[in-house]
Amino acid sequence: MIYAAIGRLAVQNFKPKQLSELSDTQERFRAASNNADPLEMVLENNRFHAIMGDMSGNVYLQPSLRRLLVDHARIGQTFFQPRNDDMRQRLQLAIEHHDGFISSIKSHDEDAVVDLVFKHWELSRENMELYVVPDDMKADVPVEIRALPGKTAIEKV
Repeated sequence: MIYAAIGRLAVQNFKPKQLSELSDTQERFRAASNNADPLEMVLENNRFHAIMGDMSGNVYLQPSLRRLLVDHARIGQTFFQPRNDDMRQRLQLAIEHHDGFISSIKSHDEDAVVDLVFKHWELSRENMELYVVPDDMKADVPVEIRALPGKTAIEKV
């Protein structure tokens, strides 16, 4: 909802300099992707969406966007390190979505921007569990503590 409102307002309020900055940021994001540099991809992706927030000109939505971008960057740490063909395809679509945002903003097409917002979010939403609990992170197993005569036993349940 925040991203859609930001996108719609960006179309209405952007300045030519901001659109140029958005395009430059997209080119750096694309280069980072070509170089398989996940940290740089996270930074440039975050900057891309922050510029859209600036373009919106809405000081009330921008704090909410900044909070969302913190999680967005955290998710990006996994999203931008694709481990299979599906993840690589999703990354390529994210790059294409950014191009679409730029052209839709430039042509003042609010509906296209909002449509892209939902498609863009869907790329990571379907695999959210990968971003919340990565493979190398083990979940804790519940432990039950019970007293036995003369000692305490701890068992994994």
